[in-house]
Amino acid sequence: LAYISTIQRLPQYTFWNASHPEMIKKPYTLLERLNNVFDSYDFVGVSDRLNESLVALSFLLDLSLSEIVYVSYRQSGSYLEIQQKCVKIVKPQLTNDVEDFLITDEWKAMNAADILLHRAANIALDRTIDDVIGRDTFLKRLREYETLIELMKECAEECSSTCSNAGVYREAISCRPCMNGIRSKWNIESNS
Repeated sequence: LAYISTIQRLPQYTFWNASHPEMIKKPYTLLERLNNVFDSYDFVGVSDRLNESLVALSFLLDLSLSEIVYVSYRQSGSYLEIQQKCVKIVKPQLTNDVEDFLITDEWKAMNAADILLHRAANIALDRTIDDVIGRDTFLKRLREYETLIELMKECAEECSSTCSNAGVYREAISCRPCMNGIRSKWNIESNS
């Protein structure tokens, strides 16, 4: 809720009721504030649907796939260089107590704005895909985009890090030639 508090100058937990932690205070004000957030932006992407959000944005802004492609370098299971040693990035695990708390009404009430904003952003993304772009057209470009991401990922695995896929330290190699080659080839293939 920090971003809504910043935009609207509201204190944190404005909509959470400490004396009744499972309830939301001022639900109509909350909905009004969320509407104001959506009215402030032309497009709202969804981070857990990043590829879909970027492909939708590429349609709206008439961008090529090579202009929106990204490579995620640091993921769980890969290695990070710290003082010329490779350390495996491990996915964090939630404790049972935390998992139990995350399904309580109190947690949902404390995070009502975030939950509603996430739902609304998902609905808006789906409407953009279905009503503005067309689901079939969108899915075709999404498949192409995911293929491009895989090609870029292969480049990154070979060159981007000072740590190899096996966790062995090495001198960093530039990815630019490999990635620029893929971008250039992809633009030729996708435009023909």
